[in-house]
Amino acid sequence: MIEVAHEEYSKDPNGFEKLLIDAEKPLKEFANAAECHECGQSRWKNVKDRNEERKQIPSKVICERIEDGKLRHPADSPAWKLVDFKWPDFGFEPRNLRLALSADGVNPHGDMSSKYSCWPIVMVIYNLPPWLCMKEKYMMLSMLISRPKQPGDDIGTYLAPLIEDLKLLWENGVECYDAYREEVFNLRSVLLWTINDFPAYGNLSGCCVKGYKACPICGDNTNSIRLRHGKKIAYLGHRRFLARHHPYRRQKKSFNGKKELGTIPEPLSGEDVYLKLKDLEFPKGKKIHKNLSMNRSENICWNRLSFFFELPYWKDLHVRHCLDVMHIEKNVCMNILGTLLDIPGKSKDGLNARRDLVDLKLRLELAPISSEKKIFIPPACYTLTKEEKRCVLKTLSRIKVPEGYSSNIRNLVSMKDLKLNSLKSHDCHVLIQQLFPIAIRSMLPKHVRYAITRLCIFFNSVCNKVLDAQQLDKLEDDIVVSTELEVGNSGVSDNLSSKDKNLVIGDMSFYGVIQEKWELNYNTFNVPVFKCNWVQNSGGVRIDELGYTLVDLNRVGHKSDSFILASQAKQVFYVEDPSDVRWSVVLTPPQRDFEDRYNDDELGDTILLCEGIPNDMPDVYLNNDLDENVLTYVRSDCEGTWIPT
Repeated sequence: MIEVAHEEYSKDPNGFEKLLIDAEKPLKEFANAAECHECGQSRWKNVKDRNEERKQIPSKVICERIEDGKLRHPADSPAWKLVDFKWPDFGFEPRNLRLALSADGVNPHGDMSSKYSCWPIVMVIYNLPPWLCMKEKYMMLSMLISRPKQPGDDIGTYLAPLIEDLKLLWENGVECYDAYREEVFNLRSVLLWTINDFPAYGNLSGCCVKGYKACPICGDNTNSIRLRHGKKIAYLGHRRFLARHHPYRRQKKSFNGKKELGTIPEPLSGEDVYLKLKDLEFPKGKKIHKNLSMNRSENICWNRLSFFFELPYWKDLHVRHCLDVMHIEKNVCMNILGTLLDIPGKSKDGLNARRDLVDLKLRLELAPISSEKKIFIPPACYTLTKEEKRCVLKTLSRIKVPEGYSSNIRNLVSMKDLKLNSLKSHDCHVLIQQLFPIAIRSMLPKHVRYAITRLCIFFNSVCNKVLDAQQLDKLEDDIVVSTELEVGNSGVSDNLSSKDKNLVIGDMSFYGVIQEKWELNYNTFNVPVFKCNWVQNSGGVRIDELGYTLVDLNRVGHKSDSFILASQAKQVFYVEDPSDVRWSVVLTPPQRDFEDRYNDDELGDTILLCEGIPNDMPDVYLNNDLDENVLTYVRSDCEGTWIPT
């Protein structure tokens, strides 16, 4: 900071001294000023037909960023702070760009054929506020890789020009004109990380993402086996990431039949990866090379040194590659739906899976039973009967959501085939986070239902707009425990909250259904109000053991106070509880919490009101060694499946 101040003083001593004098002046001196004391520009916006007696609108409102330890923007991340700390000359210039890169294959014309591959390389600018970072107009299509086949591990050859540009922008920078300050400055940039799905993660990082050593964290110590009947690689040893004395480490039957005594593997830093691979020669191209200059037995988890290490700062970054939560969320949703609804080709349960369990000597009560002409597969604890499948799909088809929340779920439900068709990524996002846990509230054994619900709550928590770093550590521990594994109304709730099951007046939420919308005209301004049928808090509102709020819409109260200002309301919608039709589950759609109307030349005063921190997932009972044998993996109230031989 002292060197930068000295440099500014050397350029313009008079201007620097004037800047110091202005900095020492109290803010109250210009509190009532109508124009800027430097440039003379008016402080107020020019409003047509403005009444002089009305309160004037400031032309610009300065809102400082909140620094309370919560994650609202990449500027709150350790990677951003690392750049500021390690390279202060770069961090001192706020106009220097912080970038992220995303690469993935797309089908631009809806052609699902493998004869054509198109990979857009998109750069995102993080200097913008969070509600503008992901706008299409602020994304840069840096490259478009088009070829008959996917680039695979050779994507670095195509990205070489982009890497050279990033090196130039970091080492030397380029001259850029600042139209606002009317000056030329040296623009530099840094690439913070990449965001991709898991296959593209392997292409960009050089790490192997398939085979026996496909874990980027465990590396060469990945615990994996090949399933003889499923003909796939299965990855074990997940319990090594648990705390040393966690009860799950001692369990055998619930996992792979062994106790877990391993320690948590320490992931390699960027410096470690670079030192390990920098002197090795990796063949280019997809042709198989028999004579390799490297020992594949020692470095089997790496395909090549990532081309991003050509950037001088890349090995110093803590997190260099990130996984896109959208792909993970969709894959998890499709696997859960496919297994529970037993959708052909989508289910993870079947004859081969049961035979692999027999080979591993695990859960032998689920072993297939062979007869002369058929094979009987016992029903697992997660198996749904046909009637339960119809009930789940019927509940989903009757859900009515607010406009713009999601596609019409009714159009995705096939009652004839008992499955969901044509699910998009956003449909899976809505289903797994809110709708599906409601649909299975009256189905399945309690421990299975709780595990699925807690997994859905986890996805809902990590997708919040505001995250608490300490809360993320707890969510990481909770998700390990979690994987133990008709009527929609236009509703509102008052902006109060309480987590106590015994609600207290003055510290609670009020839920109701809008009956009428009024607009009060006061000549110079209008006030919108809602007339609602409010649910009586005493006996009409309760919170279940999973943290969901349930209301009885037939129990109407507060009839003498039925009006509420629109500004005091928060939009919710209600879904009928399948386990008890008298109650409805309260769900909250994404709130319209920022103004998205601005001109191309002027961004305007766009303000984002973020949601609160993620809610804690409900506690569950951890089974210990003594009661491990009590759990059963077979449903006694459900019919199994017969498969012809």
